[in-house]
Amino acid sequence: MDELKNIRYLALLGLLLITVGCSSVQASAVQKDRPPPTGIFGTYEFRGSLKALKNWQRVTAVGSEQMDQFSSPQNDTGIRAAAQWRQLLEAEHDAPVKQQLIAVNRFFNRWPYRLDSDVWQRNDYWATPLEFLRQSGDCEDYAICKYYALRYMGFDGDHMRIVIVKDTIRSITHAVLAVYIQDDILVLDNMSDPVFSHHRYQHYVPQYSVNEHTRWIHIKPATTGLATPTTTGE
Repeated sequence: MDELKNIRYLALLGLLLITVGCSSVQASAVQKDRPPPTGIFGTYEFRGSLKALKNWQRVTAVGSEQMDQFSSPQNDTGIRAAAQWRQLLEAEHDAPVKQQLIAVNRFFNRWPYRLDSDVWQRNDYWATPLEFLRQSGDCEDYAICKYYALRYMGFDGDHMRIVIVKDTIRSITHAVLAVYIQDDILVLDNMSDPVFSHHRYQHYVPQYSVNEHTRWIHIKPATTGLATPTTTGE
């Protein structure tokens, strides 16, 4: 998990920058004066480069093209679910946004969960959409496929993120897709078909998030601190 180590280092550096110069001031006073966090799952956010995320760069190079191929009536991928996907696209074309999100979440959650070590003989591998659709994958692979499915449906990539979180209940690293809708952030999770606001997930502590253009490092306020990755989640 070298990429996570790099992100954790940058996140710790960001935390240091927040607190620098506060040695002569009571920490409680600093916390009171600081504006409340506005990032996903109640965190402070810091923009960064995608250069450290080689797995994600490999996916973004082909992600949109592969989803176009999967969605085309002339689909030549050999994936049986392609016809069902096109039916979903037609049925949900004019549906309300949240209904579209639920439909996409439920559709791709049908794929069985498989560890990277079983599929790719690696500890950490981010699958492209067609790789996931053919062989399934783990939590970030669901999120990636949903991201590109929604991009194909017309959702703005700048309003979506794949979020790597620490699940504090199960003590594992997990990944979800976050979609920014008006004044809320909705979460598509392979652990459940319904789609809920990020406020509902108090047990998720984000480590970093990405879309095709930006990476964000996340820091929880007060003494909650940074999540420490353990095992790969679902």
